Amino acid sequence: REMQRGRRGFGRTWTQTHEVRMLRRSAALWRASAAKGWMRGVLGTAPMSTEVEAARNATWEEIEDGLPNQEEYKVVGRIHEAYQVPSKPLFAVVEVGSHQFKVTPDDLIYTEKLGDAEVNDKLELGKVLLLGSTKETVIGRPYIPGASVIAAVEEQTQDAKVIVFKKKRRKNYRRTRGHRQLLTTLRVLDVVGIQP
Repeated sequence: REMQRGRRGFGRTWTQTHEVRMLRRSAALWRASAAKGWMRGVLGTAPMSTEVEAARNATWEEIEDGLPNQEEYKVVGRIHEAYQVPSKPLFAVVEVGSHQFKVTPDDLIYTEKLGDAEVNDKLELGKVLLLGSTKETVIGRPYIPGASVIAAVEEQTQDAKVIVFKKKRRKNYRRTRGHRQLLTTLRVLDVVGIQP
């Protein structure tokens, strides 16, 4: 038969190309079935330990029950008068939403809008990944139990406008939309869980 030309054939005949495809497909199916444990009897592998078997067959509710319950944030009070934040030689890496921030007392951070938080609310951010001071550093796995960052809501605002422009060439298709992301401004008041 004639040699195939172009990117797919690489100079192979049609039969050789077809055989390569079938080999790749069967290898991928073999790997997938072996990973799922369907071929355990054929492969002759030893049975898994009961802990591994239980972990593989666990439902999501059972997995969540075994994890420490870390609240992202909770409202712990309200600020009624002006405040000043003393500086401390501390820092923390805290997770808010899907973002991580390295913060020290008196820092200002912009997060995506926190739904039930209002201006002048005092929040406790519970998902602390790392704490640091001049004497020690504490690393969470993934979070540090008992650690938190206290912050005050200073403002609910919007980010600058972003233009979303979509076009499909030669199809007379153009769409222009603007988007302004809702933001919450937080002032870090204190880092709890480590001594300065």
